[in-house]
Amino acid sequence: MSRLTVHGFSPRPQRGFTLLEVLIAVIVLSLGLLGLAKLQTVGLTANNIAYQRSQATILAYEAMDMVYADRENAHKNCYNKDFKDETSTCNVAESPGPTLVKQWKERLEDTLPGAEGDIRVSQAGTDRLVEVEVQWRRWTKKDGWDSSEPPRSVKVVSGI
Repeated sequence: MSRLTVHGFSPRPQRGFTLLEVLIAVIVLSLGLLGLAKLQTVGLTANNIAYQRSQATILAYEAMDMVYADRENAHKNCYNKDFKDETSTCNVAESPGPTLVKQWKERLEDTLPGAEGDIRVSQAGTDRLVEVEVQWRRWTKKDGWDSSEPPRSVKVVSGI
């Protein structure tokens, strides 16, 4: 019987990781955790932007519903308001328009500080159009609500 032997090689059982292997594993793990932390902050920022856009859209449709509810007086300028306009040009004493618009603008300010709203009812041929636009500045950790970025906006247009 012959035995096959390999000269110069004596197999030893592995006794554990070397220091270098442990160091590489710690570096890979820390890079993964840093990436996860960055992903979390980016996700929170995107969630905040989506929340603000959702609130602006809800408020824009709320203004649209105000105009729908008082269609008879809508074309008499009871709801037309520019972004900074606080005066009423409503010619109908019994219209709730000026009061509703003022309350809507207060809700807009409470929900998105610094936000501005614009409601326009216009005649296009035989159709009346309602346009509602909400502009706001995005909240940032550095600047708060006074972000130096250009304002964001949501515009809703519908016929009544």
